[in-house]
Amino acid sequence: MKHGTSRDEQAISEARNLGPVSSSILPGLGIKTIGDLRSLGWEEVALRVLNEHPRFINLNMLRALIGATYDRDFRDIPEADLVKARQMIALFRK
Repeated sequence: MKHGTSRDEQAISEARNLGPVSSSILPGLGIKTIGDLRSLGWEEVALRVLNEHPRFINLNMLRALIGATYDRDFRDIPEADLVKARQMIALFRK
């Protein structure tokens, strides 16, 4: 993933895969740009969402965050990240 590109400077609402709900809550968690998401990583962002807005955390949200981080379609994310997302969801439910 390329850091420091003009894409990184775009508002989080311009990120691939993120809908209006995600785009509206992330700035309040300090994620205002695509670069912020990439710098923090989807795992850290997921933890922030979990702490502040737990009802929004589910596998679809994590897939969207992963896709937005890599600027890829949520159906085309790395398998290792998908496995990690599933593990996180399992832990969140406990």
